[in-house]
Amino acid sequence: MKYLNSIILAAVAAAAALACVSCGNAEREIAIEHKSLADSSQYARLSMDIELPSDIKGASGAIRSQLAEVVYDRMSQLSFEGDEKAYEPFSGDAADTDAMLGYFCSQTMKVLKEMTDADVASRNEYIAQDPDMTEEQKKEIIEEYPGWEYDYSIKKIGESPRYVVFLSQDYLYSGGAHGGVAGKGPLTFDKKDGHLVNQFFRPDCLEGMQPVLVAGLLRYYKECEVEMTESELKDHLFIEDNTIPLPSWAPYPTEEGLVFTYQQYEIASYAEGMPAFTVPYDQIGGFLSDEALTLLGL
Repeated sequence: MKYLNSIILAAVAAAAALACVSCGNAEREIAIEHKSLADSSQYARLSMDIELPSDIKGASGAIRSQLAEVVYDRMSQLSFEGDEKAYEPFSGDAADTDAMLGYFCSQTMKVLKEMTDADVASRNEYIAQDPDMTEEQKKEIIEEYPGWEYDYSIKKIGESPRYVVFLSQDYLYSGGAHGGVAGKGPLTFDKKDGHLVNQFFRPDCLEGMQPVLVAGLLRYYKECEVEMTESELKDHLFIEDNTIPLPSWAPYPTEEGLVFTYQQYEIASYAEGMPAFTVPYDQIGGFLSDEALTLLGL
């Protein structure tokens, strides 16, 4: 009996130790590898500023793989819409960060150069046919063409013992009045197994969340020194049926609460920036999905 008890106690101790190791792995801060790359041509400039988990195993490795896929998805669709890709995925060793990101940089630069060269050729042809301009004026305009700029980044912006948040963001300027910010936005990963948290809210929560969204946007505008009533806010925004939508970017968690960010033109003019605000958990807990409640320990 003593021998049996010893075996049972040893098994319990081993299980407890394993649980502690698992817990420790989740609580440990994820080590990050930071890479910056750049390339340019006569009319185009490309930059990449990328942070990826350095560990290729376990939950950290799973997060790294998903982020690498995000980089490819965004950069390979620079000139396309939908799911069409400008070039093939990286086929080398995914653990070789320099080779992988170098491939994305070189392939994207090829696409960007083709786009800018075609744009410049089109502009030159249009200006050459303008009968109201002198040759000197045409030459001056051509020499002053603004170049294109594409900047892509993935940066870690938050971490807790249970989750880690990366921000996927890109900026494209194509010679117009101004550029635009886009990207996948905040990506929140569960550190226990590395999966991406896709659903923060319960289904059909939008109507009930209207007071929360209104209050958050009123705070944003007040911080911008613009005072509004709820009625004035809804008249001002680009919305339908008097209903404020959830942002297309997923919210992300912080110690203070969930951060909401609307993209440029999503609900307001370009000049108004990217409206953002934080909602404390005690004001939004009733709308959160079971997955989010577990992740946040609520």
